[in-house]
Amino acid sequence: MADKVRDISEEVSDRWKDTYRDAELNVRKLRIAAEEGLHHTRKRIKSRPIAALSVAASGGFLLGGLVGMLTGRRRRWL
Repeated sequence: MADKVRDISEEVSDRWKDTYRDAELNVRKLRIAAEEGLHHTRKRIKSRPIAALSVAASGGFLLGGLVGMLTGRRRRWL
């Protein structure tokens, strides 16, 4: 009985270590991908600042309109 419990404990411990190692690897890959994406975004903003500004303003306008519609104003302008 004690051997069986020890074997199960070792198996659980090994699986936990493997899972933790995989999670660490995925976090590293995600960080690298995020850094590359950020670098690419900065490069695009520097090369086309007016386009970047217009995209950001349009996104803010659309998001504000969506939030306004979802909060449900009773009075309509039309």
